[in-house]
Amino acid sequence: MPTAASIVTPLRALLRDNSGQTNNQWTDSILLGYVTDGVQEARRELSLADADYFLTLVTFSLTSGQESYAPASDIRKIVKIQRVDVSPPQVVQPISFEDSLRFDRFSADGSNGANTAYIFSGTDIRIFPLPTSNISNAIRVLYEQEIVPSGGYTTTSTTINLPDDWIRFAIYA
Repeated sequence: MPTAASIVTPLRALLRDNSGQTNNQWTDSILLGYVTDGVQEARRELSLADADYFLTLVTFSLTSGQESYAPASDIRKIVKIQRVDVSPPQVVQPISFEDSLRFDRFSADGSNGANTAYIFSGTDIRIFPLPTSNISNAIRVLYEQEIVPSGGYTTTSTTINLPDDWIRFAIYA
């Protein structure tokens, strides 16, 4: 995968900036802001062309009494969560934060396939009701990956998670 520098360098050429000199008209910070915007636009277009392109699968274990899990730091949107240690696999339903306040976390035995709900907040997935035992590889999460870091690109050495042939699109976006 290319780095932000692979976009900043051609962008400087397009802008006829004094590439590599100390008196550049465009600072790296400003150009990285445009790179962030361009990559977000490229990501949107690539998602329209191939809706499954950024889908990723992760599995994690349940821990007795633990409600909150952070299985991946690049979750943009959750598509589906399943309990896969039961047969047949059980879909875990999303609930609102407000509903979670009314949810009895201890009403069912979460180790017997009874985890019926989740909330996604930031990078955390909260599972309801609480599991009562440790279960390896119990939860499978299908999610859409976020490719732009939180706060955008801040250094030219940051890797850009776009296919090489989409980098030119990000430059012109």
